[in-house]
Amino acid sequence: MPSYIGKPRPDAFYDSLTDLENVVLPAHQDHVIPYTESTLETKSPGRKLLVCHDYKGGYNEDRADHSYTFNFWQYCDTFIYFSHHRVTLPPSGWVNAAHRQGSKIIGTLIFEHAEGEEDCLRLLLGPVSTKSGQKPPHIKSLPISPYYAKVLAALARERGFDGYLLNFECPFRGGPDQMRSLCGWIEIFRVELKREIGDHAELIWYDSVVITGQLAWQDRLNHYNLPFFVPSTGFFTNYTWRPTYPSLMSHYFSKLPPTTHRSKTLSSIFIGIDVWGRGQHGGGMLNSYKALSHIYPSPPALGTAVRGNEYAVALFGQAWSWESIRDQEKMDWSTWFQFELKFWLGEPLSLVSSRPALRRDIGIPSPNPKKPPPLCDCDDRPYAPLASFFSPRGRPAPDPMQIPLWTTFSPGVGDAWFVEGVKVHDGRWTDVDKQTSLGDLVWPDPRVYCEDVDMRDIWHAEAGVEMGDGWMGGSSLWLRLKYAASASEGEEEGEEDSFFSLYIPVQSVGLTEGQAYDVQLVYKLLGVEDGVDTVDVGLTARRLGSEPGEEVDVTSIDSDAERPHGWSSIQGRIIIAPGEEAPETRSVVSLCHVGVQLSILSPSSSPLPISIFLGQLTIAPSKSAPVLLPMITSIDATPNAGQISSSGPTNELQPASDWVHIRWHTAHAFPTALNFVKPSGGPDDTRLAWSSLVDLSRRPRFSYCNVYVEALGSAGKGEKNGGPEKGSVVGNGKGRVWLGTTGVDRAGTDFWASSRDVRDRLGLEKLPARVDHSKSVQEPLNLASDSVNPGRIRVRFWVQGVTDHGKVMELEESCAGSSWVDVEL
Repeated sequence: MPSYIGKPRPDAFYDSLTDLENVVLPAHQDHVIPYTESTLETKSPGRKLLVCHDYKGGYNEDRADHSYTFNFWQYCDTFIYFSHHRVTLPPSGWVNAAHRQGSKIIGTLIFEHAEGEEDCLRLLLGPVSTKSGQKPPHIKSLPISPYYAKVLAALARERGFDGYLLNFECPFRGGPDQMRSLCGWIEIFRVELKREIGDHAELIWYDSVVITGQLAWQDRLNHYNLPFFVPSTGFFTNYTWRPTYPSLMSHYFSKLPPTTHRSKTLSSIFIGIDVWGRGQHGGGMLNSYKALSHIYPSPPALGTAVRGNEYAVALFGQAWSWESIRDQEKMDWSTWFQFELKFWLGEPLSLVSSRPALRRDIGIPSPNPKKPPPLCDCDDRPYAPLASFFSPRGRPAPDPMQIPLWTTFSPGVGDAWFVEGVKVHDGRWTDVDKQTSLGDLVWPDPRVYCEDVDMRDIWHAEAGVEMGDGWMGGSSLWLRLKYAASASEGEEEGEEDSFFSLYIPVQSVGLTEGQAYDVQLVYKLLGVEDGVDTVDVGLTARRLGSEPGEEVDVTSIDSDAERPHGWSSIQGRIIIAPGEEAPETRSVVSLCHVGVQLSILSPSSSPLPISIFLGQLTIAPSKSAPVLLPMITSIDATPNAGQISSSGPTNELQPASDWVHIRWHTAHAFPTALNFVKPSGGPDDTRLAWSSLVDLSRRPRFSYCNVYVEALGSAGKGEKNGGPEKGSVVGNGKGRVWLGTTGVDRAGTDFWASSRDVRDRLGLEKLPARVDHSKSVQEPLNLASDSVNPGRIRVRFWVQGVTDHGKVMELEESCAGSSWVDVEL
């Protein structure tokens, strides 16, 4: 979560191509998580989902409130960050959220209305000099410049995203000649993207202009838009298609020669569905399943279906669920999330049995009784959530050999901010950069097993996002178990204690066979009352393939280690044994899940309900060699850093004197002291002077940094060990107040703070800008100040690293994982 007032993001939008001519490419953003291709030996069923995120009024996430975040990445292959600016670049926070869970994310290049026509020609011709005297060559076709293709591809590389959507919704007056040149430019652009980004780069054409240059949506792939599909990696149809179009398009595609489709399959065609229902068959919204039933008449195949034999789907405007109900009275985030769960996964069993289901026609006008119902069999289909049309489990988290799995079960919003169980800030926030998996296997209902038997009829389980308590970030995963079976009729007083051994799958993940992984879970056990003697918490892992899956041995490393503020942690090591037919020449990645084991000893045959908060789950490769540890170096701060705009809702400008820019560098260091080997054989000694075994490939990196401030000479209004009225005191009673974090749209190595915000957090909001020393009453606090510049205060900014393995660095002067700098404000 960033401070409420900070520097605006790097240019995320460009409103004309001429703006790109002056763009200075930033240095590669090392804090952006790279995309990693799935290495699973057998992929999930072949249905692909593209999600196109368009937010009404533009993207206006309020950092000081709850805003929309997307939480179903496990079903999403590609995410389009869409807007109506000429060029839209996904912010780093959205890129990290997508890549962290294995999804691609792409930007948008769009041309609309009359003002877009001139830029369409500029795209093909390249920059045009007004001073050039050269006459154009006498050729009949329009020249094609690679200039903008190179700039856009370089921007994608430096910002860390994976391609673009092409949306040309204005006519080309030059007709087929210009359209042929446009197809040539698309070919150049695709080649540049793959050269800059890699083979996974996406360039998706939206069904818009046709070969004549006219703007004429076809709603399917056909002769009039086929030339644009050929050089692209995918085709996104318009939404107003008829129920017969999927079969028509399938027949048309089957007749294409290989030289035309270039080894593309039906999965390269994304059939559009507008969730808002604008011209959409079925009406969209909660009735979006009706359109999906025409694309996918049968359920997804189980097992190892091969991608390509079915269409893909492009879901447009999925944030309808938030925008349509967010302003309703008494609508809070939890209520919305239940609605969102119904849209994507269906209602939890506990809600189905306890109250009427949410209306399917919510947001849809009542039907006109005078109008006959449409003649379509989809109207008689029962409600089906979106995910039911795709993989039953969704895509697992990437192999931690590629990206460490670290989740704090955060949806990217919260009511507070926690650092190792301490609430350091109390207030709403939104920060997509801090979003992690919510535990993909617990929604809409957790599954409870005893040995290999599904126990949900005996043990009812619920899941929720708990924002009132957390280990790191803003929330934890709340699991509640209630024993539903009745006591045995023949139970006698004094009967022996009852013992239950249960496990709940929490997170799916791909794991390399034969590789050792360290798993750590931070949890807080609640609800253990009289009637339940003992509840032991452990880790469990299973190789998936059938329900519930083959059990994997978990070797305990650190059991029930106590953490502050009622939290505990357990750590284990797991190894997936290679299968009998595993190839010797390459690694095999298996689909697995990791969960929580509960061993319950009760004097009653009907235990009382049990609740547990899961605060953090980490899975990383076991260390076979020393791993370099990250550290913060060379921190600096520049006050009066320049006039920049607020990131708050008012977007007001603040004066230059009101800002301080904090910057630092990061490095890595050896984790242990040098064990120098003295030579015993003189210059002919073949032993190394020190061990050179250092695993560079798995070195942790900082996921983000916490930033604190303290007033030198005073702790401000903060209470030791308790938390001040504004901000919080952390660390041995010292007066350090949490300001915010890096992330959202900043680089991982700088932070902008408003001096007004700093004073407010320290409790100095009433301090005058300049002190009149003739009036002694104007000295409200005894702070260190410069006699030459009365009214200014000296503060110390602290930067504390948090690694992508979930480790929080010590906040001390001698610790390499944190650093500080003094500055006068």
